[in-house]
Amino acid sequence: MNGYSFTEVEGVLTKAARGSGAGVAHAARFAKAAALALASDEGADLVKAALADLPNGVIRDHAICIQRYLADAGKGTVILPNGDALWVGYIDSLPYKSVETPTGEIAVYIDVFAKPVRPPRVFISDENMAKWQALAAKTYVPETEQSRLGGAGAGLNDND
Repeated sequence: MNGYSFTEVEGVLTKAARGSGAGVAHAARFAKAAALALASDEGADLVKAALADLPNGVIRDHAICIQRYLADAGKGTVILPNGDALWVGYIDSLPYKSVETPTGEIAVYIDVFAKPVRPPRVFISDENMAKWQALAAKTYVPETEQSRLGGAGAGLNDND
């Protein structure tokens, strides 16, 4: 297991989700939630399963579900069900204060802004990081003369 910065993990997971078929907004939301979920023991399995389910599955469904809860509430407090580490990661990545209630649900205070939780290091196995980097590589433009003619990279005349 290696420790990576939160931002590095978020970047790799955003690209991995994009490489697996997620849209831009869903990939970005997923990456934040997944990086937070990886701090728990169940996080890596949840992230692997979520990426395998694309283009459908929890990456899209969690974001849409939480957005509906927030839209229906308008202002004040929203009570969300508690769930697995990925679901909680989606909630913790919101810019609002959230706390677990005595009944085990999660109260999100829409009127109270809070800095999202960001662990200083996220520990990931080398095997998982390699898999996610391989998925991320699907978003890269191949290095060919034709791609450079199309505007990728420095072009054909790289003179800096």
